[in-house]
Amino acid sequence: MKKPFMELLEERIILFDGAMGTVLIDKGMRLGECAEQWNIDAPETIEEIHRAYFVAGSDLVQTNTFGGNRIKLEGAGLGDRVGPINRRAAEIACVARPTLGYVAGDLGPTGKLMKPYGDLEPSVLEALFAEQAESLLSGGAEILHVETMYDLGELGAAVRGARRISDVPIIASMTFEKTPRGYFTMMGVSPSAFVEWAEAEGVDVIGTNCSLTAKDMVPLVREINGLTSRPIMAKPNAGNPVLRDGRTEYLESPETFAAGFPELVDAGARIVGGCCGTTPAYLAAIASMIRAEAE
Repeated sequence: MKKPFMELLEERIILFDGAMGTVLIDKGMRLGECAEQWNIDAPETIEEIHRAYFVAGSDLVQTNTFGGNRIKLEGAGLGDRVGPINRRAAEIACVARPTLGYVAGDLGPTGKLMKPYGDLEPSVLEALFAEQAESLLSGGAEILHVETMYDLGELGAAVRGARRISDVPIIASMTFEKTPRGYFTMMGVSPSAFVEWAEAEGVDVIGTNCSLTAKDMVPLVREINGLTSRPIMAKPNAGNPVLRDGRTEYLESPETFAAGFPELVDAGARIVGGCCGTTPAYLAAIASMIRAEAE
């Protein structure tokens, strides 16, 4: 029998999926193309990717909706299709989901700045994230993952928007850079400020994803773990990016990438997966490594 997600999380390490964009590029997505359009034009390809992650060992996959908010879709000429695109994305992931698997609705950043740094009003952001969350949940998503955030204002708008719609578990994840002064997001948010915010907002899982390798993410996870008793998620990149023939590539092999995960788990991560540069092969390597450590 399938357990509630948060109950399972108390019992064992949960494996998330890896990148969607990396795999779509391998399957022919062009530079600048809207990945979310594939939910409408090539649903069988998106389903195949989700299914491959589940087969590789993922307990949880997220929808192909990183850029599925109204602002991002308007930039691709799809602003009038927010509902159908997000709903369809969730439906596709649910078709691929095995009996004991889970689907998270993915909410990524808008790419715009809130006042006073930009023009966006908090209430506008909150409403557009609520719109996206409602569509994802109507398509069958059981969890919401607000990811790759740099600013607590935008992250807060996304979480509050999601909470308008439902009380499903929310994973809130920020992207940090390693600096001589410690870890900070691009907007200067420290791990302690993030944790303080997350505790006050009552998010279910505190996460970090993107930018860092598994090795560089270990001290960050350890720092976060020392500040909170909430579950922690970690999704590092497959090494540092290099540019080859106009294309960004990540050169860590699945085995090298997975070798860093026992340390991530020891540091306190309860949900682990991959971000940029990872594929189902990377998740299979993580699954093997985690299983070997548990034996």
